[in-house]
Amino acid sequence: MTKSVSGKKYGYNVPEQQACSAHDRCRSAHACGVPRRKLSLQTNFTGGNVQSTSSSPGTGQVNPPRPVACGGQQLGLEVAAGAGHWSLGYRQADGAKGHRFFLLESVLSTCRSRSVLSPWVGTQSHPGRISLLDDAKARLKKHDVGTKFSHLLSKRCAVLLPLMAKEGKFYLLFTLRSEKLRISPGEVCFPGGKCEPTDVDEVATALREAQEEIGLLPHQVETVCCLVPHIFDKVILITPVVGFIDQDFEARPNSDEVKDVFLVPLDYFLHPKVYHQNYLTYSDFRLVFHCFEYTSPANGVTYQIKGMTAKFAVLLALILLDERPTFEVEYNLDDLISSSEESFLQLLKSVTSKL
Repeated sequence: MTKSVSGKKYGYNVPEQQACSAHDRCRSAHACGVPRRKLSLQTNFTGGNVQSTSSSPGTGQVNPPRPVACGGQQLGLEVAAGAGHWSLGYRQADGAKGHRFFLLESVLSTCRSRSVLSPWVGTQSHPGRISLLDDAKARLKKHDVGTKFSHLLSKRCAVLLPLMAKEGKFYLLFTLRSEKLRISPGEVCFPGGKCEPTDVDEVATALREAQEEIGLLPHQVETVCCLVPHIFDKVILITPVVGFIDQDFEARPNSDEVKDVFLVPLDYFLHPKVYHQNYLTYSDFRLVFHCFEYTSPANGVTYQIKGMTAKFAVLLALILLDERPTFEVEYNLDDLISSSEESFLQLLKSVTSKL
């Protein structure tokens, strides 16, 4: 790769990567047997943009120049691709582990422009999606309800949906509640709890509770939105707050409240291996009750994720992954924003009519 910045040139060799070793952690790239491959790029910097001419290794085909945001970084770019998805990133020395792969978005987060860079391994391209996180944030912000429904019930709680992006995939962090707790002992949930008078809003509640339960400090979370709430026990409004956390975050669970902390791939909540559902009826409104069983490859433990927690996970997966689930949901998938709000308001009307 050759760069030209203010008349100075910087050149370095970008060898083709034939395959990844175990420490590369690129299961998403190899899930369908497609190896990760290098991009061969020649770039010329103009202001905040780079004009790139790219070729696919082994094909001899040269693609036309495309603008690529750069941020002044000197990178060896490569594509990780599988079935219908791709990610762009770079390698960086990581001590005894050799080299680690980082998504390009983590480098380009301060760039002034973004544009299309198609994958070079024959998979489907996603125009405008050079950043996995930027695309996710844009989707989530369309569903942000803020404090729109906060006034509807006097008792309020908030939970944090800690979302992690790694290896080109999204993961959700869950907690297993301690058996010592009076309410819902031993159940899987998100970090969260009751809104206190000192909390400015539901976001503040979710961040405070996450810090108390798993040692997640507020500055370690990038909160993006509040999704449509749910009603618990007919009188408590539960608001889900979505926030991104770093892939290297290590939980420090409070043993009085949390027995375990674990991750689940977000796509599991659309295409589960073990799943069943029931229905709850309030007046004339029927609510789908989801129940997922997930066995963690990290410790072999099987967790049950159900009820409100599962409902929030499903909604988040529908928003971010834009795929149809293998089971019934209570939303109109062609109009998810309106139908999710309508579903909540119907539930509110049904439960409050009995009070």
